[in-house]
Amino acid sequence: MTVVFSVACGDDDGGTDASVDGGRDATVDAPTTDTPMADVPTDAPSGTASIQLFDFDGTPAVGVSYVFHGSEGNVLEVVVSDGFGTATGPMEDGGFISMGGLGANTLTTIGGVRVGDAIVLPLQVPGLASLGNTIVSIAAHGEATSYTHGNGVGSNDLSPGAPTTTSFDARAVADDGFIDVLGLALDAAGSAVAYALVQDFAFIEGDNAITLPDWQSDFDAFTVELSGIEGVTEVAVHMRLFDENRTYTGLSANASLTDGAGSASFVLPPGFGDQTEVTMEYTAGDTFRFLRWRQDGRDAPAITSADLVPAATSVVLEAGASPARPIIRWSSSGEASRIDLIKVGLGTVDWQLILPPDTTELTLPELPDIQRAYRPDASATVSFVTTLDHSDHDWNSVRLRGGLEDNADAGPEFRYQTATTLP
Repeated sequence: MTVVFSVACGDDDGGTDASVDGGRDATVDAPTTDTPMADVPTDAPSGTASIQLFDFDGTPAVGVSYVFHGSEGNVLEVVVSDGFGTATGPMEDGGFISMGGLGANTLTTIGGVRVGDAIVLPLQVPGLASLGNTIVSIAAHGEATSYTHGNGVGSNDLSPGAPTTTSFDARAVADDGFIDVLGLALDAAGSAVAYALVQDFAFIEGDNAITLPDWQSDFDAFTVELSGIEGVTEVAVHMRLFDENRTYTGLSANASLTDGAGSASFVLPPGFGDQTEVTMEYTAGDTFRFLRWRQDGRDAPAITSADLVPAATSVVLEAGASPARPIIRWSSSGEASRIDLIKVGLGTVDWQLILPPDTTELTLPELPDIQRAYRPDASATVSFVTTLDHSDHDWNSVRLRGGLEDNADAGPEFRYQTATTLP
């Protein structure tokens, strides 16, 4: 049975034995004279909090070990999830819950937990089953060097030399049972020079042969304006076109900036599509920024520095009272009220912490023996500090879901962005 845990960040560095990482079926030994005192709960508070996790198929994740920490990071109790996939343990306001070895073999700690919190880790559902294929044929275009098309579930390459087969699922099908297919002819720079559109195609389950009509070039302009973007002279910008939440195009352009200002130009087929999404990414100094902006209509956004989430600055790792509990400090380039959560990663031990937006200093929590594989030592380093903002959420909502993925509750309009500082 596979456990899916959606707040892991970074690459999977391989497995870790469950007996030491607090994962599925980890065992908790009774205290002995050899057991560190940090592993023996003392003075547990009267308040509690709970955390619940589901397996990939939607069944409760039973037998997962969670460590409940006090507000100072001390271990209060190790609790194994019950038949409902829930672990309930002692908690103080501002405490932590740690879990490890779930899917990505990353130790994840949720901070800022409050008495009475009932955290439910979001279930990632499997992809939808295929309903069939679109087999798309198109004539060549004299100015094009490449071709792409969308059938409602994304954008894929297209060849005029032979029919192109692409699978589709229920996401591509409108409520009336029809599908649309949009083809684009691209020049050497990746800009669209022509489009061909089939609408209201009555699909069948299986193979659907579709021949796109003649190329058209009567596009509408879609220009993303940028200003106040400091520390960089070029920004990568991407645009996607949606119609009733189905995806049809994915185009990219680089915006050259002068004094922080510039633009990225795209085009849209007239009369088709009711939403657009712009993503922007760039690195300035030691900070990588990612912005995803979806909105109703076909008007391009104007993005300014005022729209950007504040970033962590001056990140330092200092020795603490214990080698296994170093202190991480950082500053912020803006107000905490514009941040939903902060993620901190320790690369040497693959430990990620999810923290309240006003955090600027953290003494790492104690880890009991079942998580000893993640205890930092003198070689520990901070791999990243990420600030995150989502227009539909705040710290209270993201804490109770154990973090936030970039597509969580996305739509119909939202802004999601991160600023990741790499010390």
